[in-house]
Amino acid sequence: MTFGDFSQALFPFCGDGRRTADFVVVLVDNIMEEPSNESDKRKANDGEYNPLVALQPDALKRLHNGSRNISAKAATVILGHLDKRKFDDFIFGFSLDALTALCAKLREYGVDANAQNVGEVCADLFEGILKSCVIATAKRQASNSEVEFADEIAPDLASPRIPQAQLSTVYIRDGQIHIGATTIKLPERLLPPEKIDKIEMGYIPKLLEAYTDAEKVIEVTQANLPEFQRYQRNFTEQRENYYNAVYIFERVRGVFSAEDGDQFDILKKETYFGISDVYADDYDNGFARLTAVLKQAAVIDVSKSLLSNIGNLIGISEKKGVCHILVSEGTIPSWVVVL
Repeated sequence: MTFGDFSQALFPFCGDGRRTADFVVVLVDNIMEEPSNESDKRKANDGEYNPLVALQPDALKRLHNGSRNISAKAATVILGHLDKRKFDDFIFGFSLDALTALCAKLREYGVDANAQNVGEVCADLFEGILKSCVIATAKRQASNSEVEFADEIAPDLASPRIPQAQLSTVYIRDGQIHIGATTIKLPERLLPPEKIDKIEMGYIPKLLEAYTDAEKVIEVTQANLPEFQRYQRNFTEQRENYYNAVYIFERVRGVFSAEDGDQFDILKKETYFGISDVYADDYDNGFARLTAVLKQAAVIDVSKSLLSNIGNLIGISEKKGVCHILVSEGTIPSWVVVL
């Protein structure tokens, strides 16, 4: 079943007088999870969260009638925000008569469903269609660049590698890297331990130094940090940012082939080039410099690193965390004194 088949099958039961172009957008809206972070919320407010919203009405009509398919790029974004339970609820908003008629329609395509499970069946169908859109493009890219796709990749980060031709089809969801129909299980996300780990001793003292510089008189230490609510909150956020960046460094970068180079090193360099001018500016104190640099890090373009092409891998938190890795390595020597 193609997306066109799927859209046309559902339209008589939930079109609700909409134009077919609008209906296509509604279908995707109902398979995507609600925006949960600030970046996605901004995209939603700007009409950029659903990737099909940007298409012209004629293009959306062609998606509905089957003369065009969803692009791999758009399908990857949707899959990265998939919420099948939400789509299940959307289908069960139909009347019982509509559900029964929909089941009959689906049987024309060889899909068995009943009024109790048709929502779940449709959600699974939609997911499969989106994956097919990604796989079709991946196979075409592989054919054009003579890349062979393995039938199966073992869930071991020491051996699988992602060819560049496949990057637009790759996304991360539910603790796995998805490459078309293939998945690589990732280790659990790294969470900041309750006690400061020794690997954090490169950037933690620099944070405390920045807080102290802002206070001017009182020295802010790990012991008295809870007395400063503003800094305690920032401290907790920066530790999360750091560990999110370390996760990429330790666990994810290994899936790239050797000929691609060290993509995390490229990410660090791009981050530094993107923040260096802001870092060198004059500020009232080190905390003000820290805040300005992290704000800049959140918006810089790091697309030179192939890591940025993996959907749902590098977000605002990871970009900020790279700054703390730069501090740990000495590239950024201090938030207070610019050397």
